[in-house]
Amino acid sequence: MSVDETVCRLAALKAFGDHIKAETEKAKALLAQQMRRGTVSAFVEDGDEPADVGTVVVVPTRWNWDVVDEAAFTNWVKANRPTAIVESVRSSDKKSILDGVEKSAKAGGDVPDGVARVKAAGYVSVKQSADQLDALLAAAADGRLPVMLLPAPEGIEA
Repeated sequence: MSVDETVCRLAALKAFGDHIKAETEKAKALLAQQMRRGTVSAFVEDGDEPADVGTVVVVPTRWNWDVVDEAAFTNWVKANRPTAIVESVRSSDKKSILDGVEKSAKAGGDVPDGVARVKAAGYVSVKQSADQLDALLAAAADGRLPVMLLPAPEGIEA
């Protein structure tokens, strides 16, 4: 392969990768709207029985306790759990303190200074075993994937 061919290949792969990334985010957002939470398998036609090509997990947005003011939190920890202080709050102590905040707050107890409830982003993940990937690649090679899998970029007619 010549330098020109390699450069062209790299440019094409970059464009396809960017397009696939954008379409992946759109599909994840749509699925997050369609499914509140859960795990589901993806299948493509494969003769008499569908081939399993991946597992999709939807986790909804939720609220977690997190530090929003590091200095205030560090001062609170110095006063209430001084063994947790090194140069800053150890991550293991920070996690255990934050893990206990919900229970403490519900019981009318103390919420550390610098800590507030923040929205933790939900997510959609796709997992594929080697067998699922092989089945997906076989389906792609012989045209069994849905045509809508990769829509044309905006402004380009399919």
